[in-house]
Amino acid sequence: MDIDLLNNIITNVVTLAVGTVGAIVGYKAAIKGAKMQIENEHKKLQEAVEEQAEFTKSAIENFIRTEIDHNFSQIKFDEFKYQLQENEAPFPYYFHNSEIDFTYEEFNSLKYEIIKFESPQAKELISIYDMFRLIERKQDVEFFTQLQYDEFKKTYFLCYFEYSLFA
Repeated sequence: MDIDLLNNIITNVVTLAVGTVGAIVGYKAAIKGAKMQIENEHKKLQEAVEEQAEFTKSAIENFIRTEIDHNFSQIKFDEFKYQLQENEAPFPYYFHNSEIDFTYEEFNSLKYEIIKFESPQAKELISIYDMFRLIERKQDVEFFTQLQYDEFKKTYFLCYFEYSLFA
């Protein structure tokens, strides 16, 4: 066999091998680069979604806090607070419906957004508005069941210390 022919065959085989290895390495690098880019874009999108959710949550809390304070100010009396602290069971205390004017506009317009958060704060807000509705329905603490009274008492003090603007 001619040396030139053998040299050409070896050169072509080496070139083919180097080209194949280069193509495989290039392919794998391109796939890895694409995956990294997708992961980075997903991370950026996730951060934007979380940032938007935090802003929405903050805005909702701001709107709702004012309405809660308005409603709570109508039942926030030192005498009533003292009776709640001292009594473990429902006691006579009448809320005059003519003197109570609870509003639910902000809550009603935002309640579906609140539910999406599935957080302890969302549960607190729902409990607070349930407390207001319970007062409107029963009008007297004496008519609360023990379970309603316990939940009312817990929510009243939560509202008093956490949501009232002027506790």
